[in-house]
Amino acid sequence: MPFALPEIGDEEIAEVVSALRSGWVTTGPKTKQFENVIDTMKARGLPIVGYAGAHGLANALDVLLDAAVQLKGQAQVLLLGTGPERERLLKRVCKEELDNVVMLPSVPKAAIPELLAQIDIAYIGLLPQPLFRFGISPNKLFDYMMAGKPVVQAITAGNDLVTEVGCGLTVAPGQAQAVAHAITNLSSMSLQQRLNMGDKRRHFVVDNRLYPALAQRFVEAVSSDTKFYARMSFNEP
Repeated sequence: MPFALPEIGDEEIAEVVSALRSGWVTTGPKTKQFENVIDTMKARGLPIVGYAGAHGLANALDVLLDAAVQLKGQAQVLLLGTGPERERLLKRVCKEELDNVVMLPSVPKAAIPELLAQIDIAYIGLLPQPLFRFGISPNKLFDYMMAGKPVVQAITAGNDLVTEVGCGLTVAPGQAQAVAHAITNLSSMSLQQRLNMGDKRRHFVVDNRLYPALAQRFVEAVSSDTKFYARMSFNEP
């Protein structure tokens, strides 16, 4: 069998070049900056509440900053990402002198697990939308679950995976005091309690949300529908 070279096009080359220039390869400058920030936050001895994702109006990050005001001296907040609201939020942090809030730019998707391993609690929030009555399934929630971190979810929707799986606390959207209270409650849990919650979260994602599980459910659904329609066709006069 003749040796075949892998097909590498301009897109693949561009991705490699982008990664090499990003500063996130091995001990690049951005990696070092990230490590220094995390080390400084950990040295304070306060729990770290992390958010990794888009900084848009819909993500309700002002609510998290409002909670941070109430949690001065009790918890720290780490916001990681970019988006149309980032500059305004950064100005707010500076103007209000929120010294327990740190904002960093976005990181490559591959670096997210390492980031989440360093935080103590994860936050996800969304502004209320009528469409949410049909349920939501945000990707970052599953990232949080796989990291085994307790979640504070400030969302109202037709489903509530956080409560269903037992992976944290859900509060009403837009309620900073409720978010702060949930963070305080999760921070007061013992390490063993958080580890037990983490096992539940990871098992849920592995059993229900990874591609093999989703593919199996798809095959079962298609097979069931095929048999149903086959029986309907057979019974037609």
